[in-house]
Amino acid sequence: MKRVYIMGKRSKKLLGLGVLLLALLGFILWQNNDLVVSSYDLEVGLDEEIQIVHLSDLHGKEYGENNAELVALVKEQNPDLIFFTGDLVDQSDESIDEELDYLAELRGLAPVYVVFGNHDYWSNLDQDIKTRLTEMHIRVLDNEAIYMNVKGHHIQLIGLSDEASGEEIAPIFEELVNPSMYNIVLYHQPNALDLFTEHEVDLVFSGHAHGGQIRLPFVGGLYAPSQGLFPRYTSGLYEEEGTSMVVSRGLANSVIPVRIFNRPEILVVTID
Repeated sequence: MKRVYIMGKRSKKLLGLGVLLLALLGFILWQNNDLVVSSYDLEVGLDEEIQIVHLSDLHGKEYGENNAELVALVKEQNPDLIFFTGDLVDQSDESIDEELDYLAELRGLAPVYVVFGNHDYWSNLDQDIKTRLTEMHIRVLDNEAIYMNVKGHHIQLIGLSDEASGEEIAPIFEELVNPSMYNIVLYHQPNALDLFTEHEVDLVFSGHAHGGQIRLPFVGGLYAPSQGLFPRYTSGLYEEEGTSMVVSRGLANSVIPVRIFNRPEILVVTID
């Protein structure tokens, strides 16, 4: 005689809970590991457009072996310039070993310019990173400005070290800005827009906010370092008095290990 086992209500609840937890885990893994490309178009009256890829806050994470997935996505954007606005490594990293090799691949696609973020300094690896990147012919901008000719357009690129380096940024920046040129600023933290607007900077690239970690409809990000709860600048394009600032949600996490409704992103900004 065969025995028939009927699942009780308690067992059904446990099974349902297990399925729900697996679905939630899958959602979180997808949210934290599936790269998205976000694009913005700024019309400034150029004869030929300039395509800029903006990366930020990788914190030593890898998307495929040697970040092959990240490099492939950047390549698809056909960049003229690549900007990295800090936190290449995490404060917990003890060495860089081979984790920066992917940057040589990016350098093969377009000129790469880097500024450091707070975690690059906190790791005490900033000098090692700078040496390594210089060997790759990648320019690290440490409170300095350079002049570039990109497709016949003259641009001043200003790279500011993160304020965690212990320096006051305003007097340094004011010595570098040139109002007679098209000024682009790379600065890890997005909370200096008022300063840049005051000096009529054209375009700013920042990160640091990690998109606000958890993003809610009609609310935006819930928390960002240096801005606290309900931060003002977390993701996307902000325009104030002629200055545009593009804030990357970043590529990875750090102290807070989970992001929700906030996939890691590669930013593409087209200036035309």
